[in-house]
Amino acid sequence: MSTLAQMVQTVYRNLRDLGDGEATQLVTDTEYEGFVASAINRYSVDHPRTIVASVVASGTVRDTLPTDWEDGFSVLGEVQYPADEVPPEVRDPRTYAVMRIPTGLRLTWLESTPTTSAAVWLAYTVRHTISTTASTFPDGHYWAVADLASAIAADSIAARYASTRDNAFGGEAVSARTKAQEWHSIAKRFEAHYRDALAASTKGASGRVNWDQSMSMGGDFLTHKRANR
Repeated sequence: MSTLAQMVQTVYRNLRDLGDGEATQLVTDTEYEGFVASAINRYSVDHPRTIVASVVASGTVRDTLPTDWEDGFSVLGEVQYPADEVPPEVRDPRTYAVMRIPTGLRLTWLESTPTTSAAVWLAYTVRHTISTTASTFPDGHYWAVADLASAIAADSIAARYASTRDNAFGGEAVSARTKAQEWHSIAKRFEAHYRDALAASTKGASGRVNWDQSMSMGGDFLTHKRANR
């Protein structure tokens, strides 16, 4: 299980942005944390986390959704009622729906309302998280998420050089344009590896490509079908 600090370290090692601390890094640690957060959000869309929560039925046709349900992101999967049965009692998806009413989203029973105070198990998607102590994505996807964060960071560096070019003249503008192109190319490479790694994982395989190569400008790299909502 990885932590935010480990992920930040991996990303700036990917980009070879070691320097002597934040004063000489192209990207600060705080910015790296932001890039990791952006990568986690993007990864969550591509590979959402599925969790199971128990809700208490009200005995009416509408029940509240779990508190961590995210409007616009979460998708309802299986519904088990009665809960905790072996084998599980999975409800026919035609008998319920997540519907929007004036007070918000509600789990609506279209047939056979659960009895009052009965437990109902809901499987649904939420975003992945990463903190100073833990993360929720599979260990096998660590490098894919790190590559995505590296792509976002490299794209940001490219944008900075592009901005420098727009405000520079002569040789400085040419140099800045070249660096912007180099960093944009690096971003595309890491983005491609992220996509390849996720595609491979869906086939029961995983892999890792080492991008340890030189830049042409010299030196080292800094280097959900959505259903019921």
